[in-house]
Amino acid sequence: MATGLGVITILGFIANYVFTKLRLPGLLGMLLLGIIIGPYGMDLLNPDLLRVSSDFREIALIVILLRAGLGLN
Repeated sequence: MATGLGVITILGFIANYVFTKLRLPGLLGMLLLGIIIGPYGMDLLNPDLLRVSSDFREIALIVILLRAGLGLN
């Protein structure tokens, strides 16, 4: 599972870099990468990683909300 997270992270950074060089939002590249390697695309992800993906999404949402809340004056 750790190698799957590492691969997703590295590919996400690469997609971000490529899309920013194309003058497109890097987040768009990460989203397209997730669709391509996800269960509805090529299904390259480990099934164990898919089982805990809801937890990762919840943690990501908490981090985003915390960063947005701490940025307010």
